[in-house]
Amino acid sequence: MAQQSGITPKGEATDPEIATLRQDGDSDVTLILKKGKFAEFLFGFLGARETLSKTFDNDFIVRIEDLLQFHHLLEQKIAKEQFIMTSLVTAVIRYDDNTNRTINTFEAIEKYSEHRDIGVQSFDMCWNFVFKTPDMNTVQQQKVSVFFETARLFSRVGSITVRVEHTNQVWAAEVLRLFEEHIGKIVIRYSLAYKTLRSLKSFGILDTIAVACILFIIVGGIYMLIQKKDMLNPLKVRDEFIFDVAEVLIDNRSDRDPSLLLQFFLLRDLKYEPRAIISGLQEAGRFNSKYHGVIDKWVSGYYDRDEKSEKLTYNTKAMIQQIQAMQNIHWAYSYFRFVLLYLVAYMLTALYLRVFRMQSILALTAKGNRQMEKQEKEKSIMMQFIFGICASIVAAIIYEYTIKLFLIN
Repeated sequence: MAQQSGITPKGEATDPEIATLRQDGDSDVTLILKKGKFAEFLFGFLGARETLSKTFDNDFIVRIEDLLQFHHLLEQKIAKEQFIMTSLVTAVIRYDDNTNRTINTFEAIEKYSEHRDIGVQSFDMCWNFVFKTPDMNTVQQQKVSVFFETARLFSRVGSITVRVEHTNQVWAAEVLRLFEEHIGKIVIRYSLAYKTLRSLKSFGILDTIAVACILFIIVGGIYMLIQKKDMLNPLKVRDEFIFDVAEVLIDNRSDRDPSLLLQFFLLRDLKYEPRAIISGLQEAGRFNSKYHGVIDKWVSGYYDRDEKSEKLTYNTKAMIQQIQAMQNIHWAYSYFRFVLLYLVAYMLTALYLRVFRMQSILALTAKGNRQMEKQEKEKSIMMQFIFGICASIVAAIIYEYTIKLFLIN
């Protein structure tokens, strides 16, 4: 009685769609392969393989000739080593309308053409090789794939992944090196200024300084408001005491009485003594009668008030206090100008990095070619130069005028 069973490569579930074994009697076994499944069946039986892979997180612009070059590199390597080889090439293309297209021959990839007006989001090209080296009787299977993705989830940066499933570690490393050299030619090359600014921002240096500048503006703004408040609120009533005592001395300077000058210094030093002591000295006749009016106001508590003094609004001491407040404001103003200049430069730098960041493009369709041409035009070195001039003008205007409106008015 004939018996049938499904058969697949080692380590996989039985799949009768690929091949079946039929046993007739006790010794004859017949292997039946489904049409078109011979290569898949053969590749699966060539032993356990290891995997060597590397992902390149870089933006890129890829044309069809760039993709074909990967195939030519592999062919040249195999021909140089004089391997006896059978290969199968496939490509899977994913478009921006969520449709996929699979191509199963290298000749079809060479003649690839897309009539729809759509863009390509990813391109996965895979080679299956079966080798027999001239000096060895064993057959080896290697699988190489290169996967291009224009944008990933939560990331605006494109990626290229090279994956080599191999039974020969040396051969896999050499293939990875060849592909890496070619990838270096298709990744986008930014200007030196762009790369420098992007590196500084990626390290967080610019962001840290910006946060420090914002904190300085907050603290410095509060400080300047306090200084302005002090400048616009002159001396209090308690400051009138020394002014009144000095006024008595000046009004009687023609008397040339030395006791008036000595008593002026005495009163100045006794300002914070208890009122009873001052009153007792007055009753004992220790003070010139011309100071009695000031002493009476002192003893009555007039100079203890903390109210604004109208009398001292325009005196010399109030003017000195205002000048000191203005000096403090000018000091803070100088630092504010520097901080504002940095913040303006920081924002313009962030805008520059955003505007002139290149996007990964798979220029394999008419839409992809239009995107590539538009990007090359809008983000050229000339456009970056024009942006730099305009940014300098904007920074100069903000630096010169906005700080004055913000801090002085």
